[in-house]
Amino acid sequence: MPEEAPMTPNSPQDFDESNTALLPQEEVVGHEATHDAAEYSDRERFLQELSRGDVSSLKKIKNGLPFPDSFLQSPEVQEAAQNGFIQFVEWGFTDFALELRDAIPLPDSFLRSPEVQEAAQKGFADQINRRDIPDALRLRDTFSLPEQFVQEVAQKGFADLISRGYTSDALKLRDTFSLSVELLQSPEVQLSTKKEFISLMYSSTLDSALKFRDAVPLPKSFLHSPEVQEAAQERFLQEINRGDLDLAITFRDTFSLPDQFVQEVAQKRFADLVVLGGINSALKLHNIIPLPESFLNSPEVQVAAQKRFTILVAQKEIDSALKLHNIIPLPDQFVQEVAQKNFIDFIAQKEIDSAIKLNETFSLP
Repeated sequence: MPEEAPMTPNSPQDFDESNTALLPQEEVVGHEATHDAAEYSDRERFLQELSRGDVSSLKKIKNGLPFPDSFLQSPEVQEAAQNGFIQFVEWGFTDFALELRDAIPLPDSFLRSPEVQEAAQKGFADQINRRDIPDALRLRDTFSLPEQFVQEVAQKGFADLISRGYTSDALKLRDTFSLSVELLQSPEVQLSTKKEFISLMYSSTLDSALKFRDAVPLPKSFLHSPEVQEAAQERFLQEINRGDLDLAITFRDTFSLPDQFVQEVAQKRFADLVVLGGINSALKLHNIIPLPESFLNSPEVQVAAQKRFTILVAQKEIDSALKLHNIIPLPDQFVQEVAQKNFIDFIAQKEIDSAIKLNETFSLP
């Protein structure tokens, strides 16, 4: 009977305890060494991920690690877990830190250690700076942060958020941590709030500035200070030039702007509108901020008004010309001369309707 040929493995699945005996001894040793090296590499990778606070290490734990229990209970894993725990806490990832603690039990002595407290305090300060108040609260409550430390960080954060323009976040921080009235009146906070109020005066809506003023009490002396007056006057000027007269008047009344300043701005804008032909806007401005007759009869205004009146009549904008005449009383002789000249021109141009309207409007002789 012929001898049977020796069996040889033909797939990776054939390498098990039953068939390694069929391999030459040196191949068995090589296979085991490769397997051990791969397992060592996986362990090292896991330890590195765990130590640096890599979330993927938590996923691996959750999915089940292919390592013996002795490895998970080893000093190496405990050290890596503590390092990772501290990283999570410093970053404010409280949920990840607790998940790690539950997966790899950490000793109470470590959880109450100065290192963990320091990490929790750093994470708390960072979350306040990032305006993430819920995560900051989670850190405070989980690690029982000292109240004095919490108040100091919250107070500093309040002033910082105000100075950066995050008013709503600052107010939320104030309410969440019950910051004291004394804090709001401290020199540091007052400096920040004053700067932010001035900034809102220049760049935001008046409503936003007033809400800020009411939320963060400012001394009355500051509200009447040269800095606030300057900002209010600048906004008044801007709104007058933009044509938002109602807002301009609100600035005037809210900050008690001087009458002389208000008149100077209104008169300049009125004269500009007359020159530019904005008769309706000029009339509205005059109605809201009455201008004195001495100004309306001044040579500067009269010259601009007469020039604009002449243009309006020639362009057959007779209603606008009449409005201008009603706002700024023009000499009757001048009005008649302009009207009569254009009446003749209209007739020559066969603009009969315009000629009739001009005659009826200015009662030509």
